[in-house]
Amino acid sequence: MNLFIMFRKPPYDRLDALLSRLVDGMASADDGREIDEILRYDPAARERYRVFLAAHLELASHPRELPSRTPIPQRRRVGIPLAAAAAVALATGVTLWRAGSKPAAGEPSQALVPQSELPVLAVASRVEQAVWDLEISLATGATLASGPVNLTAGVITFDLINGQKLTIQAPARFELINDREMRLHSGDAALRVDQESPTYIIQVPGGAVVDLGTEISLKVGDDGIADVRVFEGEANASVVDFSGRTRQERLLRAGESVRISETLERSEKEEDSFLRSLPGIPSERSPAGETYAAAVMRSAPLAWWRFDRMLDATTVAAAAGGIPLRLEGVPRIVGPPDGRFLFTDDAAAPGFAMSPVALSGLDSSTGFSVECLIFPTSESHCTAIALDRPDLPPPMIGPLARFIKHPPQRLAIERAGIRGSRLGHIHPDFALRAMLRSPAGYEGGTNTYSNESHLLHRWIHVVFTRDGSHLRLYLDGRLSDQVQSPHQPANASLRPIIGRMQPLPSGEARQWHGGIDEVALYGRALGAEEIATHAAAMDR
Repeated sequence: MNLFIMFRKPPYDRLDALLSRLVDGMASADDGREIDEILRYDPAARERYRVFLAAHLELASHPRELPSRTPIPQRRRVGIPLAAAAAVALATGVTLWRAGSKPAAGEPSQALVPQSELPVLAVASRVEQAVWDLEISLATGATLASGPVNLTAGVITFDLINGQKLTIQAPARFELINDREMRLHSGDAALRVDQESPTYIIQVPGGAVVDLGTEISLKVGDDGIADVRVFEGEANASVVDFSGRTRQERLLRAGESVRISETLERSEKEEDSFLRSLPGIPSERSPAGETYAAAVMRSAPLAWWRFDRMLDATTVAAAAGGIPLRLEGVPRIVGPPDGRFLFTDDAAAPGFAMSPVALSGLDSSTGFSVECLIFPTSESHCTAIALDRPDLPPPMIGPLARFIKHPPQRLAIERAGIRGSRLGHIHPDFALRAMLRSPAGYEGGTNTYSNESHLLHRWIHVVFTRDGSHLRLYLDGRLSDQVQSPHQPANASLRPIIGRMQPLPSGEARQWHGGIDEVALYGRALGAEEIATHAAAMDR
């Protein structure tokens, strides 16, 4: 009996026929791979599959309720057991035909649907001489969706969509399944999950590891045996049978290791043989070489900071304008000598750089421009550059900051979060935002938002301009957004703060996460051709 007849609609006739062969115990390995191809990238087909399996397993488990003339097919192992596929499909919405096995000879490892057309599950945040078999270019900022990946050389660190960090070392075969789960067929992987991030599951041949807010590392050999080490926090390691159910499990704490094979055993692997998560500080150099510097100098900035020369441990020399920056908190100047930049975050390097005195000429009738290079490393709502009026005490670091009222804001260039979050504004997810208030104030103003989303783990050339009629936001030399400007100049002196904004009354300072370089301020609106020339001069 075809239990799926009630759901039959073109173009799923072929899927229905394959599923009928599956439950009758007649499906071949080629049938299984064809089912996998149909389901992997078609949510509607996956839903039909889930309903079919749920109905079949229900009938198979209650044969007495069926009329005696209706035969119940015996479930035989055909490639991957039906029960195992059903368990995974009902839990995750995807199939597991190739779980724990190598691709068949001639089987493509490339996804059938282009990566660019699938939901993004991860962004490459660090790439160390890595080579993979996907057609998309492998560099920081590259996005990864579901589908198998063969990493043949190097090391990659990914920022997963829910905030976890995943590091993979070649040679390795792995596959992101969804935002909560991946499969490691072979190779080395390290995963860091913050306490605020959802738990994450790593499937291995014959078992799984559930990370419970910690740092773990896994080594999976070509024989399918997996060794697991917990460096911080806890993780649950288990052996899973063909039905997808846990048969043996063990809670691992920091410093403990286990081997997953047919049973859970003590791992003999040394601690230093396990892969560790790479540091979060970008390994790239700033792309602003001397050609870029010459292009900026021709535009005669009012003030300009390159972060390539320190006057002392806390003072950054000015490249133009004569006003040095003071480092507050513990921000870091990182990168090679020919490409240094400012790095800040909430953990290792909280803080900012600021001018100790205000600048004039940034709020006049001639307009103004703010130009910089940014390297975002987090999806947090954070501020790269702010201009405020210096008529209140300077910003503070520490618990007392929330009790100091911040000066009114004139401008903030920020990386926003998910559309509608925090501010309630509608914009592309994780867009770049430039907000202008004139005169400076605590609320209101006009926003410009980039058309681009994500904008993670790559250097971006940013310019914001105001002339007599419009506000314009340029990314990498191209106009991304513009709006009419109702703001009139107030001729106020303004103080630049780089790496955060003034603390709000709640204590929120919107700390920048990532790199910042080449901050230039102009007392006029740069032209579109001029901006394009600056962006083209970057050493990428």
